[in-house]
Amino acid sequence: MSGWHGNWYGRKRPPRHAAGGRDVEDTAEGHDMSDSNPYVEARHEWNDRYLDLVRERRWWQAVAGAELVLVLMLAGGFVWLSLQHKTIPYIVEVDSLGAALAVKPVEHGAHASDERVIRYQLAAFVRGARQVLADRVAMKQGLDQVYAYARGSARGPISTTTTAPTTRSRS
Repeated sequence: MSGWHGNWYGRKRPPRHAAGGRDVEDTAEGHDMSDSNPYVEARHEWNDRYLDLVRERRWWQAVAGAELVLVLMLAGGFVWLSLQHKTIPYIVEVDSLGAALAVKPVEHGAHASDERVIRYQLAAFVRGARQVLADRVAMKQGLDQVYAYARGSARGPISTTTTAPTTRSRS
């Protein structure tokens, strides 16, 4: 290959001037084309000077592309890892002083059947539904906890009770 694309694929051109000061790329008539056309010589000089820059840019583009693929793979791995559930709930029974008596993991599909647990949950629901606070933020948090206990059609009466305007007269 001759011309500027000969160097493009990594081939080295022969030296421009051989011994005796004569150019290697003489034509058949013996005329030196590079001396007779300064534009061709300037193009060769430009290609010689900036070919390394073009090659380095291509390498850095390839490296940046590989790094992008690696980062996307890592991000996908982190998303997959975050979707894995690794939390194991435990039931802890405590005595009147707060010391743990029995600890065991919860079985899947098991419901709280202990009478004390059911009474506590029911009392927490009633206490949350009846409380009235002056602080709006605390009141909203309390109502959110009450809504967490109620599902489906049970939320309707709670909503109407908590959002109904008070009609008390001040006398």
